[in-house]
Amino acid sequence: MFSDCESLPPQKLDIPWLGGNFSDLPQSVQRGFRNHFDLLETANNVSMLTEGKIQTSIYYLNSNKYLQIECALIICKNLNKKLIVIHHHKIMDYIANSPCVLFCLDIESKPVNILVEQLQTHFYHEYSNQVDNQDTSDAASSQQPFEQAPLNNDFTRKLMVCLDHIQINLHEPIKIETLAAMCHCSTYYFSRQFHSVVGMSFRNYVSLKRTEMAKHMLLTRPSEKISSIAFQCGFRDEAYFTRHFKKKVGITPSSYRQKYLQSN
Repeated sequence: MFSDCESLPPQKLDIPWLGGNFSDLPQSVQRGFRNHFDLLETANNVSMLTEGKIQTSIYYLNSNKYLQIECALIICKNLNKKLIVIHHHKIMDYIANSPCVLFCLDIESKPVNILVEQLQTHFYHEYSNQVDNQDTSDAASSQQPFEQAPLNNDFTRKLMVCLDHIQINLHEPIKIETLAAMCHCSTYYFSRQFHSVVGMSFRNYVSLKRTEMAKHMLLTRPSEKISSIAFQCGFRDEAYFTRHFKKKVGITPSSYRQKYLQSN
């Protein structure tokens, strides 16, 4: 697979792990992964995507981290990163078909050795490309008198905390002034930088998150009243929620729930 000893990968590759906790995986899958990979986990793990050296991350999609993948996909889109999604059974089409998702692995349908082999194939190839790119970069830098300064991701890291704050508090009013204060900057600066990193305005992002949360709850809680879902997603009343949902999705919440559940 590799042309010389210098390009061989280390015995275990460091792989960024996002989404659900690794400890939530079945024990057999945990053992298989630990035998072949060193998994990098952090508390605010989606912020790991802002690291320049990271190109591809594993995202473990479970019920506890389902909505957070929206943040990860937005960051991947704007920073040109990719995800490999590990999941249980069926996932939403918009995730599986996202251009930021390289492929999806259903841990319930494949033996552990097959899962490991697929991940190894990708990350070994990525490691080899990084080595080749580094060699090219070193050769170019030896001919250049100046080095380009690395990208400063300090604001992006702070923004990840804000995105988590938004996700946790979708049921309450969320003010841009509060988040700007969390980043120790003016509202104007925060607004511009937010749009630059996330790819949409603060207001549109909050609207998107509330809509996606509502879509998820409509399908995973089929017996819950729509008015209850509306309040939990930060909408002031059911009528406003229905108008907003239809404008964004194209159909009413009740029609969306009925259409999807009937198709399954």
